[in-house]
Amino acid sequence: KYGVTTSQLLLNWLIRVPQVVVIPKAGNREHLRDNAAASDFQLELEDWQTISDLYQPRIEQIPTHLIE
Repeated sequence: KYGVTTSQLLLNWLIRVPQVVVIPKAGNREHLRDNAAASDFQLELEDWQTISDLYQPRIEQIPTHLIE
């Protein structure tokens, strides 16, 4: 449907979830390009909702004084 990998699809969703910080691994240049391409498309609302219903990221609030 979108012409992207599953990883790109889920990364696209994750980077648009409020309060979630995403740090994707990029072991080589190709992987880095794949990660960057994850923001090159817009999920349709129905697909966004389907993923949101299936997966709720664990959100932890860390007091800023504890972050070094």
